[in-house]
Amino acid sequence: MATKIRSAVLPVITETQAGYLAGIVDGEGYITIGTCRGSKGAKGMRYGICYRLLVGVNMTDKKVIDWIRLVTGKGTMQYRVNGKQQNHKPSYRWQLWANQAAAFLRIVQPHIIGKTKQIELALRFQDAKRDGVGKRGLSAEEWQSQVDAHAMMQQFNKRGL
Repeated sequence: MATKIRSAVLPVITETQAGYLAGIVDGEGYITIGTCRGSKGAKGMRYGICYRLLVGVNMTDKKVIDWIRLVTGKGTMQYRVNGKQQNHKPSYRWQLWANQAAAFLRIVQPHIIGKTKQIELALRFQDAKRDGVGKRGLSAEEWQSQVDAHAMMQQFNKRGL
């Protein structure tokens, strides 16, 4: 019987499932620190911008995206029609954000081969974020740390390297 991994956020995922998920993320997925927009006074934001961890998979095989959602029990799914060209297949997207993304990455991390730097940075980024930012918002050091992590992740994810 497969060893089971427990997570506070995600359901029990077997080692076999974790390995398969890791392969999908390594090949078809992405790990990034994205920006979000909001009001300038909102908690966790400066200049109307915040940063958040994002993990997802884009592919044209809906069965695989459905399976990921079934196994993880979390995430959003989107259907997209690609481009204006008629020969493009529709694509499907599964995504997790913030703490759920970090919990997922901790489960697949031992099986990841290609995106190890992204996972390490993503987990450091999410671990450094504090819950309940408070009325004063982020300190200058917290803000700069998030800006730096975002820039570093962009370098890790740059195409053609």
